[in-house]
Amino acid sequence: LHGAGVSEVYPDIEGKVLEEVRQIVGGIPLVATFDFHANFTNRMVENADLLIGYDTYPHIDGYERAVEAVNLTARMLDGSFKPTKAFRQPPMLPALQAQFTGRYPMAKLIEEAHRMEAMPGVETITVAAGFPWSDIPEAGMSFIVTTHNNQSLADSLAQSLSDMAWHMRRDFLVNPMPVREALRYVKAAAATPVVLADIGDNPGGGSPEDGTCVLEAILEEGLEGGILAVIWDPDVVTQALDAGEGQAINIQLGGHTDDLHGTPLTVTARVKGLADGTFTNEGPMGTGAQSDMGPTAVLDIGGNDVIVTSKRLQPTDLQLYKSLGIDPGTKRFVAVKSSVHFRAAHEPIAAEVIELDTPGLTSPRLTGFGFKNVRRPIFPLDVEMIGITELKTMDQN
Repeated sequence: LHGAGVSEVYPDIEGKVLEEVRQIVGGIPLVATFDFHANFTNRMVENADLLIGYDTYPHIDGYERAVEAVNLTARMLDGSFKPTKAFRQPPMLPALQAQFTGRYPMAKLIEEAHRMEAMPGVETITVAAGFPWSDIPEAGMSFIVTTHNNQSLADSLAQSLSDMAWHMRRDFLVNPMPVREALRYVKAAAATPVVLADIGDNPGGGSPEDGTCVLEAILEEGLEGGILAVIWDPDVVTQALDAGEGQAINIQLGGHTDDLHGTPLTVTARVKGLADGTFTNEGPMGTGAQSDMGPTAVLDIGGNDVIVTSKRLQPTDLQLYKSLGIDPGTKRFVAVKSSVHFRAAHEPIAAEVIELDTPGLTSPRLTGFGFKNVRRPIFPLDVEMIGITELKTMDQN
C-alpha cells in the first residue's frame, strides 16, 4: 500500500482497505508495507498486525522492506513473534524537500530509529514523513514502533522519536532558491552540470508536468547547453513526429492543464530526436523496471535539449536521457521536474543540486493550499507552532 490515498468518499483509503481485509481474514496475520510518505491513521494501525514503511527517500529499499515483512510474518505464524505496536504523530507537516533521508534532519531521525531497532525486543520501526497535500486530519509525520510482546517499550520509544522530531521541527523548514537567481548562478558556475529541481511541478506528487515557468526563464536569461526533463505535451510530440528529425516547428508548448504552472510558450523548435520513449531503469531506484514515456521528442529550444513526452514520467533514472542519445554529464545544467526522487541517480553526476522555488501543485509553500481538514494547529502552517519567541503573544506559553 502507499498510505496517502484520499478520495471524496473515503478520506482514508488504505485504512478502509485494511479494515475490509481484516473482516475477510479474521485473525490471520495481516501485514502491509508502505511508502515513506504514508499518512498513517489509527484505522490503519488498529486493523493490521504489522505495518512497515520504507526507510529511504528517494525510495531505494522497497525490496529490503518486503523481505523484512515476510520474515516477520513467518515469525508470527510460528509463534516466535507477538507484535505490540505504538503509534505517535507529532503535529508536523514537513515539506518533501525536508523529508530527504540523505541529509539532516530526516537522516537523524532514521539513524535514531535504526539505533532503537538494535535494542533487545524491538522488531521494526517505521518513520513516516507523510504526504503534506493530503487534506485529512492525519496528514503528516508519524512513528510506529513494533516490539515483541512489550507494549511499554513500544510506547516509550515511539514517544521518544515523536519528541525528537518536535524538538527539531524548525530544521524541517525549507528554503528553495528563486528561479532567476538560480539561473544566474548557473551562468557563473565553473563546475557542471548543475541539477535544477522544479519542485512545484513534480508528477510524482500529482502535478501535470507541463509547467513552463523554468523553461521560460531559461530562454529569457539566454542560458544554453542544458536539458529540461520533461514537459508533458502529447500534441507537440505529434507535431514533431509529423515534421520529422531536423525540421523546425512552431509550437505552443506546455501550460495546457491549468494556470498554476505557467502558460503555453510560443516558440520555434528544431526536432533533434524522436523515440518510442521506453527504457530500462539502471539506477538505484526501481532498478530493472521498465519505464515508458510514450512517443517522445527531443527539441532544440534556445540551444537546450527539451524532452517532450506523451506520458507523464518523473525523471528518476539517467537512462531516460541515454535512451535518447543524450549524455547528461556533459551538459551545463539539467532541469528536472521532481522533488527528491531525482537525487538517487542525479547526485552522482551533479556538481551541485539547487531546489527551485517554482509554483505548482507540489510547491512546499503549504500555507497557500487552503487546507480544510488537516488538524490544527500544525507546524509549519500555524505561527504559534514554529516556537520562535518573537512570534509569540503574551498569552501563549
